[in-house]
This record gives sequence, C-alpha cells and structure tokens, in this order.
Amino acid sequence: MVKGIKYFLLLFPLIVIFSLILVSADVCCQKLIDGPWCGDAPISECDLNFGTPAPTSCDQTTYCASGTCIDTDTGTCSPNTEQIACTNNGGTWDLTPLDEIPMCQDGCCLIGDLAYFVTQTECRQLSTEYAVSINFRGDLNDEESCYAQSNPSVGGACVFDDLNCIMTTKEDCLSKGGNPAEGFLCSATHLETNCAKTGTTICGEDGRAYFLDSCGNFANVYDASMFTANSLTWTEEMENYWIHIKEPTCGDGSKDCGNCNYIGGTMCKKHQTNAFGMQNPTYGDYTCASLDCLYEGEIKEHGESWCAQTAGADLVILADGDGFMTIESREELANNAEKYNFPGSRYAKLSCADGEVFAEQCSDYRNQYCIEGAFETNPDYTIAHCRENSGRDCSQKISKEECLDINSECNWIPGYRFDKEIKTSNRERNQEIQGSCVPLIPIGFQSRFTGEETEEELLEQSGTNVCWNVSVAEPAIYETSWFSSRNKFSDKGVDEAAHRCIGNCYLIPEFGTEYLVSRMKNIYEGLDAAAFSRNAHISLRKFHYCGKISAGSIAHLPVLGRVVDCAKHEDKRRDFPIFFKNTEWLNSIQKRSVAVGDCGYKPGIYTPLEEIDKELEQIKVGFVKLDQSGEPKDEIILETLYEGNSFIPGVYR
Repeated sequence: MVKGIKYFLLLFPLIVIFSLILVSADVCCQKLIDGPWCGDAPISECDLNFGTPAPTSCDQTTYCASGTCIDTDTGTCSPNTEQIACTNNGGTWDLTPLDEIPMCQDGCCLIGDLAYFVTQTECRQLSTEYAVSINFRGDLNDEESCYAQSNPSVGGACVFDDLNCIMTTKEDCLSKGGNPAEGFLCSATHLETNCAKTGTTICGEDGRAYFLDSCGNFANVYDASMFTANSLTWTEEMENYWIHIKEPTCGDGSKDCGNCNYIGGTMCKKHQTNAFGMQNPTYGDYTCASLDCLYEGEIKEHGESWCAQTAGADLVILADGDGFMTIESREELANNAEKYNFPGSRYAKLSCADGEVFAEQCSDYRNQYCIEGAFETNPDYTIAHCRENSGRDCSQKISKEECLDINSECNWIPGYRFDKEIKTSNRERNQEIQGSCVPLIPIGFQSRFTGEETEEELLEQSGTNVCWNVSVAEPAIYETSWFSSRNKFSDKGVDEAAHRCIGNCYLIPEFGTEYLVSRMKNIYEGLDAAAFSRNAHISLRKFHYCGKISAGSIAHLPVLGRVVDCAKHEDKRRDFPIFFKNTEWLNSIQKRSVAVGDCGYKPGIYTPLEEIDKELEQIKVGFVKLDQSGEPKDEIILETLYEGNSFIPGVYR
C-alpha cells in the first residue's frame, strides 16, 4: 500500500512535465502575427488566417521552400523568396535560381535618349508606359555598358586613338569606335586632339555663322571677341569658349557676331564686297546679312512681292482693298490698248526672299496676269500674285452693265456685236447692248504645235476662228449731193479716211466730221430739217434717210426739200446708225480687233517693225458702188485700214 502510493506520486510529476513539453514546442507558421512569412515559433505566434501551422520546422515544408519570385506585372525577379510569400503577393514562384531564368536577366532597355538596366519584362512594361516600341539589348549585361547608351543624339567631341576628332552624336561616335566626350568641342585642350582653334568661319544649317577648328569641325557660333591671332592675349573666357559647347552671348547677328536671327531679318551668307545688307566680318568669310533686297535702287522687304514690267506687258496692274482691279488700272488698259499686251508678251511676278530677288512667270499667252496690292497698315509692303485671266468669259456678256461689272475683267467696245445683230431702234437705250464685251487683257494664241492636232484644234489654238469672229461684212452706201461726183469716196478736199464707213453708219458726204455730226443726228431723231444748209449735202434722191418696213422689206422714201417728214413717224423712221462719226467706227473696229487676242493689229514684242508680215497683220474694208436702185455697179474695192509695218504706237493710219 505504501509502495503504491509512492509510485503514484512519482508518476504524476512525469505526466505534468510531459504536458508542459508538448505545449511549449515550436511549429512552422506560414505567417507570423505582424511578422514575416515562414517562421518557426509557438503556435500562439502564428497568424492562423493564412493557414494551419505545420508541426515541424519550416525548412521541412514545401511552402517555405526558397526560390525565385517573378512579378509578372512589374517584371521584377526576387531571389531567395519563400513560395508562400511569392504566391500570396500575386507572383509566380520558381525553384530555379534567378541567374538561370532568362526572363530575369538584366539587359539594356533603350527608350528614346534614356537607358535602363532592367529585365526584358521590365523593359516591356516601360515601353507600354511611354507608348514606344521595345528596344531591349540583352548583350549589354552590365550597367556601365548600358548607361553609356543614354542620350545617343547628344553631340560632342568623338576622339579616336590616333587623336583625330570629329563632332558627332554619342551614338555615331560609339558606332565608329570612338570615345564620346559629351558637351565638349574637339578643340578642348584636355582632350589632347589634333584639332586647334582658327578664325575660319562657315554657315550652319540653322542660318548662323560658326567657327571652324583646324580639323574642319564646327565649333561655337562666330564671335569675333572669342578669337585672336595673338596667343599672348587669350583670356580664360576665350579659352572656355573653345572647350565647351555654348550658346552665343554676343547678341544679335552682325559682322562680328554670327548669331543671325531669321525672324529678326538676318541669316548667314558669304560676304560679297559692296553687296546690299552685308558688312565685312573681322574674321572669316561669312557674315549675318539682311534678308531684304535691293531692286532697281529700291529696298524690298523679305517676303515682299511685286509685278515685273516685262516687254509688251509693262503696266503694273493694281488691286484695290477688296482685291479687284482698281478703276485706274481698268481705265489705263481700256483706253491704251495699243500700248500693252503685244503678241508674245507675258506677265511675271518678282519676290524678295533671303536677300535675293526671284522671278516667277505667269502662264503663257496671258492666260494669267500679275496683279499687285498693298496692306492698309503698311502701304509700302506689296504682295503680288499671278491671277487667272477670265477674259474668255467676256464674249458671253451681252450688255454694257454686265460687261463692266467690278467682278469682271472686261471692257465694252460700242459698235458691232459678236452675234452680228444690230439693235439701234433706240440709240440711247440700245447703246447698252449695241457693242462687244472684250477682255481687258487679251489672251494670246498658241504658236507652237506638236503635229498631232486636228484641223479644228489648229484653227482654235492659232486664233483663226477667234479673229474671223471679229470680222464684219455688210454693204456700204456712199451718197453725194447734186454738186459732187458719185465716183469718189470724198469731196471738197476732205480726207478720204474720214469718209470710210460701212452699213447704215454712213449716208452722206462729210458725215462724221465734228462740224456736222450734231446736224446729222437730227435727221435720225426726226427733228425739223430747216436748220440744214445747202452745203450739208442732204440728198433729194430716193433710197436714203427714211425707211418704211413693208412686207419684210424696207421701202425708202425721199426727203422733200429741207423737210425730213418721214423721219418724224415711228413706223417710217429709219434705224439709228451704229456710229454717228467715222472716227467712232474706225476706233471701234480697231479696238475690238486688239482686245480679242493677237489678231494681227499690234506687232509682236520680238518682231522688228520692218519684218512684220503685212499679209498676217491687216485690217481691211471693202467698198462697192451702187446704182440708184441699190444694186452693185462695180467690183468690190478693198481699202486697207491698217497693215503690219505701218504701226506707230498710239497712232492709227
């Protein structure tokens, strides 16, 4: 009994001691409370939210095995990372060591001018952020080699082993096997190159003047104060100007400062003695020259343009504030057609750019003309351009008002119409439509052909059809008094040309002279004829003055004594004449011939007057004598109004 009690007392402490050992044993926590992953600790220190601890040490578990964790989002690779720590943070775990995983190897990621020493996955992520294509260099596997690739476009000296040096980019220098010296000039003394300072200059692509070193490399912008031929007078500031790449401090461009400013009106040019806008530089052959031009003694600003005065097209046509041809230019073209737009003439535009005057020809055959305008704020600054000549549209305009509209480039010639109609029943009203609308600037005809044109095309391009359209054919009636010979075109010593007329414009001798024109108008206006004297040569014969339309024909009534009674009645009144004066008719037909094109009225600008072909340049009128019944008595007599070599500018034969 006593032994049994002793045994029990001895056993109890053993049980207690064993229980204490079990409670205090460490386990492998997948994560410690507020601590790291995978820790050997009492279970009370385990964060049970991350799983049940293993009753063993962590190095005996698979989830705490050490390997490489790959973050597929950022591309980073972390060595010696527990599996559970990697997977719980969204990574991909690999038991393979980091240096054996290709995607975890660092290389050189080139993005723009920058270089990053990262993995290929990280490089891909960076390219996405910068929205550029990936450029990963796996062969550059050390940081120094990689960072040497940064800023490849930055310029500087590139020194070679033989001490030669060129100014180029870092990228180009490395490709050539040189040693880049970013930001330095080849003349930098510490680089120990073969390149020295000189006073030679050259123009750069940016329009500024630069120093050149003895190797022919560009140095800094030319500044006369930064160079001297005397080696004893060099200052520290001058020396530094030939060491580092620097922006100029000499101010705006001048003969001693190559900092030319294109916007400010200067650019680098080779110096020319006595040239406009140039000064002789202290060093070198290049200087900042003015962008303006000197043209015929007048300064033209850079960008300015103006119309040239070319042979046969030497009128400067001006534009008003709305861009239309000015009234003054219209009147000059209309009233002096014989002075401008000779066959073969061509308009041209001149412009000033970069200190030089450039010429631009407008379309040939005067299909374009030059027009010049100015700004209200700067009337001395002109702008010119070649404008399409709309003269071909003029012939479609059948009224004076439409023809002379400010938008048109046409001129109205009173007289014959292109459709050959005569609308003279009311002279005051119908003078608005009795005439021809012609171009202010005649359009020329083609004079060179390929040999492939059809006959119709040849006629059109040579102007034959156009010129035929100007021609007019109608009978002429010449009347005399009882005391004058009917076999002559004139009497009383009046110049023959003063009596030339065709159609119903000429009915009595001396009609058209200034002295009698007002009296002659009275006949057609049906006024009292008592004012006419005997020397007015009013005919008393039939077939003159008054006409009555009957059954489709005109029955002519006589004038009885000095009473033009038939002219007073509307149904008997003869049509008004197209012209009241011979000079009107002569000027009209000549002006119309000139205006429609090169119809042989003016000599070509390259043709001497004595060589003008008379047969090609003629205007003629035909006359035929009529008997009392109005029938022809003789053959047609041709009278030449104009022929080529009789041309005298401003004077008509």
